[in-house]
Amino acid sequence: MRRNARASVCCILWIAPLAAQSLDDLLKDPGQGWTLYSRTQGSSNQAGVVTKLDTNAGYNFNQYFGVDFGVPVYFVYPSIGKATSILGTHQRDGLGNVYLDLRFTLTRPIVDFVTYATVAAPTGDRKEGFSTGRVTWDWHNHFYRTFGRLTPFANAGLADTILDSPFYLRPFSSLGLIGHFEGGATFNFWRDVSVGSSFYAIVPSANQQVISKLSGKETTIQKGSTLGQIFEIPSQPTLGPDSVRDQGFSLWCEAAATSFLDLDIGYSHSMQYSLDSLFFGVGLNWKTLYQKTRGH
Repeated sequence: MRRNARASVCCILWIAPLAAQSLDDLLKDPGQGWTLYSRTQGSSNQAGVVTKLDTNAGYNFNQYFGVDFGVPVYFVYPSIGKATSILGTHQRDGLGNVYLDLRFTLTRPIVDFVTYATVAAPTGDRKEGFSTGRVTWDWHNHFYRTFGRLTPFANAGLADTILDSPFYLRPFSSLGLIGHFEGGATFNFWRDVSVGSSFYAIVPSANQQVISKLSGKETTIQKGSTLGQIFEIPSQPTLGPDSVRDQGFSLWCEAAATSFLDLDIGYSHSMQYSLDSLFFGVGLNWKTLYQKTRGH
């Protein structure tokens, strides 16, 4: 029964965005019109496995402005080992925080630039660790420029929560003002296959509320004490800024398997938590797939 219910949720999340518009509406100019995209990604480390299915429907008003609406669903599998007594072995899944983002894109002459303003509603279950129980926001800026096969990039943003990155599903949710930064590059070495690396930093400037996705419990630790892995310590919800301060790096390989299917796999290391994670991602562009089946 649980498996059937889970499958039904996934199908609804993939199909529901089409209800408001027919598939023919997706066949507008690629730079304008409706978009529909699904991405499944997961991170596995010594604390457990967190997987997310994120489906978003969007509309590009022109080459500069667009909007997206997304619905994430989480699947969590705590590890069986030394953390079992703390985290338990309860496998859980559930809706995350649905979100809306507005984006602005500007291409060259100096650098390509994309900025997002994202607002997420508290639709996830706080008790299961899928939400902080509050409306959250994030302002994200992405700068990049391609030189032949090499594409350096830099990201900088401000938020009141730590969002998942494309390469790292964090094992906790947070609430508190933070700055997030990343710099790196990708290199296209063969056809549609690229490798990449980046360094990131999370810089908090206020106390944080942290809820573990793995235990589904609120966590705490006093400022100045040994941090350990905060997502394994159930107690009170309020922590000092250093609780989520983090630096780390990621290495990955990505490929466009087809014109509508993207794959990536890689490794991420968190220096703060001494956490080594393997990650994967599969992206499906429903608009391109439909166009291809219709012979466009």
